[in-house]
Amino acid sequence: MIYSAVGTTDIGGKQCSRTGLMWLHDNYNLVAGSVRKLVSQGYDSWFFIASDYAFGRNMVEVSQRVLAAAGAKSLGAVFHPLGNADYGSFLLQAQASKAKVVAFANAGEQLVTSMKQWNEFGMNAGPQKAVAELMFLTDVHAMGAETAKGLTTVTAWYWALNEETRAFAQRFYKLHNAMPTAPQAAVYSAVSQYLKAASAAGTDETNAVLEQMRAMPVDDFYARGARLRADNKLVHDFYLVEVKKPSDVKTPWDYYNVVEKIPAEDAFLPLSDSECPLLKTSRN
Repeated sequence: MIYSAVGTTDIGGKQCSRTGLMWLHDNYNLVAGSVRKLVSQGYDSWFFIASDYAFGRNMVEVSQRVLAAAGAKSLGAVFHPLGNADYGSFLLQAQASKAKVVAFANAGEQLVTSMKQWNEFGMNAGPQKAVAELMFLTDVHAMGAETAKGLTTVTAWYWALNEETRAFAQRFYKLHNAMPTAPQAAVYSAVSQYLKAASAAGTDETNAVLEQMRAMPVDDFYARGARLRADNKLVHDFYLVEVKKPSDVKTPWDYYNVVEKIPAEDAFLPLSDSECPLLKTSRN
């Protein structure tokens, strides 16, 4: 099983398995870099608006741990049901908290609607900074650059990073009339690596292919020199990005300014802190 868009840290942590490979991100990757960066800039109080299921609750929990480690604080969290259409009460609670950051631990249609209503309430012109803890390129496209401008998020990959990523994106665009998201790039990379490993092993037998996948570095448009570590996570760089102002969007789908690269060693929870049972087996 190759996971391409799993948020909860449990899947690669206490629920990790010998045949489950994490290719894209988990909630630690998504929040650690932005929390540390913003706290260092003085954004030391946060309030969370989150989806009320495992993903959202785990993201808030992880964020609060990283905040505490950075010497900052959480002023609270509210959880909304899936399929919610009115975020007014949640936004007003966030506003009343007077937190410097309002972090959205939701995604897709939930995030798009949340941000549209954030703007309708005039909160985009207020003192609080909005942060999307998980945001896909398609979310920005759906809400529009005017609504999304200034939003920060962390992503594992962006199509306009370099010539190689742009070349893949153009191939994708010709087929889908849209630029690829990070999960789509991760799926392509993961499937390609699996096929290379099966070819090298001369079989599709699980153990033989796994051995090859661990032995072969991932060296493609998605990640350079990346390897699967002992907890089956593909360790690679991440990027802290900010949505451009509409006037700065010169080509379709080029929505992000890369604020900084988050090196792989800073992007991942240290193995020493992992709850993955595979590590206990290897240590024994």
